[in-house]
Amino acid sequence: MRSTPLTHTSLRMGALSRAAVATFVLGLALTVVLCAGLRQAETERTQAEFAQRAAVRAAAVTRAFDEATDALRATNLFFQVSGQQSGDVGRAQFDAFAQPLIRRHGYLQALEFQRFVSAAERAAFEAERARLWPGFAIRERSADGLERAGPRERYLVNDYVAPIVGNEAVYGYDALSNTAQRAFSARAVDSGEPIASPLLDLVQGGWERRGILIAMPVYRPGARLESLAERRAAALGLTVVVIDVALLVGGSLDAAHLLGDRDFSLSLSAAGADGAMLQVFRHGEAPGPLPWWQVLAGESPLRLKRGFDVAGSHWELEVEQRPPGLAHRLAELAALVFGMVLSLALASLVQQRSARIRRTEALVEQRTAALEIATGSLRLYQRAIEASANPILLASALRPGFPIEYANPATSRVYGYAAEELAGRPLAMLAGDAAEQPALEELHQALRERREGHALLRQQTRDGTELFGDVYIAPVRRPGGVTEHFVITVYDVTKAKRYEAELEHHAQYDTLTGLANRALLADRIERAIGTSGGKPVWAVALDIDHFKLINDTLGRSTGDEALRAVAARIQAAVRPADTAARVGGDDFMLVLCGCADERQAAARLQLVREAVSEPLELDGQALVLGCTAGVAGYPADGEDAETLVKHAEIAMYRAKETGRNAVQFYAPHMNARAIDRLVLEGALRVAIRDDQFELHFQPQVDLASGFVVGTEALLRWRHPQLGTVRPDRFIALAEETGLIVPIGAWVLRTACRQNQRWRRAGLGPLRVAVNLSARQFAEPDLVETVARALEESGLPPDSLEIELTESMMMSDVEAAIETMRCLKRMGIKLSIDDFGTGYSSLSYLKRLPVDVLKIDRSFVQDIVSSADSAAMVVAIVSLAHGLRMNVIAEGVETLEQLDYLRNCGCDEVQGYVYCQPQPVQEVEPLLRAGRVQPAPVDP
Repeated sequence: MRSTPLTHTSLRMGALSRAAVATFVLGLALTVVLCAGLRQAETERTQAEFAQRAAVRAAAVTRAFDEATDALRATNLFFQVSGQQSGDVGRAQFDAFAQPLIRRHGYLQALEFQRFVSAAERAAFEAERARLWPGFAIRERSADGLERAGPRERYLVNDYVAPIVGNEAVYGYDALSNTAQRAFSARAVDSGEPIASPLLDLVQGGWERRGILIAMPVYRPGARLESLAERRAAALGLTVVVIDVALLVGGSLDAAHLLGDRDFSLSLSAAGADGAMLQVFRHGEAPGPLPWWQVLAGESPLRLKRGFDVAGSHWELEVEQRPPGLAHRLAELAALVFGMVLSLALASLVQQRSARIRRTEALVEQRTAALEIATGSLRLYQRAIEASANPILLASALRPGFPIEYANPATSRVYGYAAEELAGRPLAMLAGDAAEQPALEELHQALRERREGHALLRQQTRDGTELFGDVYIAPVRRPGGVTEHFVITVYDVTKAKRYEAELEHHAQYDTLTGLANRALLADRIERAIGTSGGKPVWAVALDIDHFKLINDTLGRSTGDEALRAVAARIQAAVRPADTAARVGGDDFMLVLCGCADERQAAARLQLVREAVSEPLELDGQALVLGCTAGVAGYPADGEDAETLVKHAEIAMYRAKETGRNAVQFYAPHMNARAIDRLVLEGALRVAIRDDQFELHFQPQVDLASGFVVGTEALLRWRHPQLGTVRPDRFIALAEETGLIVPIGAWVLRTACRQNQRWRRAGLGPLRVAVNLSARQFAEPDLVETVARALEESGLPPDSLEIELTESMMMSDVEAAIETMRCLKRMGIKLSIDDFGTGYSSLSYLKRLPVDVLKIDRSFVQDIVSSADSAAMVVAIVSLAHGLRMNVIAEGVETLEQLDYLRNCGCDEVQGYVYCQPQPVQEVEPLLRAGRVQPAPVDP
């Protein structure tokens, strides 16, 4: 407690004073203002310098274009003057005038005179030029280069070219053959002024260089030029200056020594033939991403963009420069560093002065706090102990019996004794019975040895209520080390102990019946084996027959009441040394001891079965329950609890397979059967996942016409190791495990899709029959599953026939009829399969919305040899027709059977006499044939 003001004082003394912070902030603000001024001045100087240098480059570029235009004007003026004096300008005169201009302006590609030549003048013109230039011809551009120009009314031919070296390809070129040149040449003739072309691919260099032509018309001397028509009629040709833009711009900048600055980049753009601006020259790289410190400083590249005209054509010049580097910011950085150092120094001086003042104030606060703590600590301790929710006692360590000197209010609330009653009483009065609590000795030893101690005690309150207390004892010593008191703290853990006991009980006993659960069962079996001395111990798996029916009909609460009653009867029927356990649902396990052989074990088990089978009154009804039991004995059938339970359950499952309400003792072959069943179930799940099933189809033939009217889809399983697995081996298992539901859904979807494919292939309005299992028929979403299969396949509902057995409808006739009506409303046909072998109730038959009765093969086989079977078939046919149903006979194998069925009025048949069930690719030819002939099976 005394360290608190010291710590507070230390924190205050270590904190920065407001005056120091204000001094530093003010100095920092002045530094920022100074740096901002220096930065502004440097930025303005940099921008002015960039503007000057960019203007120099822009002037060099525009001056080069102006000089090229001036050279063109001079050449054109030469033609005008010479034409007035001598009438025409000769080639020698043109070369003599143009060559000095080319040498003076070395960045010009060529000076040309383009002459207008009519179609009538072409032959003479080409012949005259060929005397000077063998092979001369007026040419135009083609896909393969330059070729002789085609016939046209007029040509504009490059007649004079200076210099000719490097420009040989353009000599004789017809400018009017190029659409872009034709357009700007016409504008030049019409205007009489220099006109620039759009960007062109120059003939020089094989059209791989970009440039422009500036043209100015040459008119006939003395001609009137007032109107547009007069100027066009007076035009003799054009003087043209050819400019390679890269050569002109690069040459002019290089001549001015402006290409050596790597910080600058320059780009030049002009309009192309389509009017879009195209970049034709670039020197230097565009400024890339700036360093992080320039981005934070808000700097950006310097940029100047200027537009200018060249002989009526718009050009754009853009000059860029990266912002100056860190070297240009040295003054700003120096001012920033100096200002921060100075601000820190001044703030440090102010802080030292403030610290001396705070130390003085801290000493005063420490003295005041020490006085407050000294006077208030005793009151605080007392209030804390009295406010505690747990009993706290103070006992004398120097007097005999360790009498109680103080007890807080919580002690009175927990134990029921007033503080005055406890004062002076020995501490042992609250300890409880020492004979039943060995842990109490630990507390006695701690008191004698004057040390700390801890024990969990079972105590009693004043009114006798049991209390569990977690007791802690700690010595209270004088400054000299002598123990004069003990402080005892008690934590009431009664609720926690009771909850712990409840958890332990729930962990070992079934909450519904109070019998042992599976965990306690294993312990009881192991104990029985351990104490048997090698004598038999019998584990019995007991299952209540058809108990699910009670839950489904009377409800879960009644089912739970029945389980409690059955559990009480089982517990009463076994001996105290035996164990009865509930291991789940309606499954029980018994552990029988003291039975020397199977006969005695069976006799004792019979007492339990008789007790279970006594009539049971539930919900106003008398129920008689049966049970099926499987028995496994130690040591013959297993030497541990897990094995005995497993073998007993295997024997019980075997007893259920043989008819229920029976007892079966375990035999080794049952385990092999169970393993085979388990393997088959696992393989069946893999078959669903890996699509190992396929459908075979057996045609159904109309007896009157002999045509195939439908097929029945039959399931086959092609296992990769086991080969073909017979349906009678896995269908029952699939039904029992519930796997028949996804398998049946797959069969339904696949059969619908295949039948629809046959219909689309032109095989006619065939129907397909699909068998439903009892488990599948009971599914609540059966109607939705069938509707979805029809929707996905596109099969019309009247092309699907669902086959049902009589037995699957007898468990809940009304629900079955409602399901069948839903299917009928969809347009699906329904048939009763194996009619006559199950619950053939005529009263129900007339209510069922059925379209077809199928005569079972057992009647058809004996139809010729047995008068009874023949009469049965005739009766079924007559009954079906009387109820407006069709009849299909299955399993027909001989011609005699076929003839008899035809004579007695049977509608359709299926069987080996026509075709065995076949895969799709093998049965399809028969379906395509339509009419089939019987082929009896060989005997």
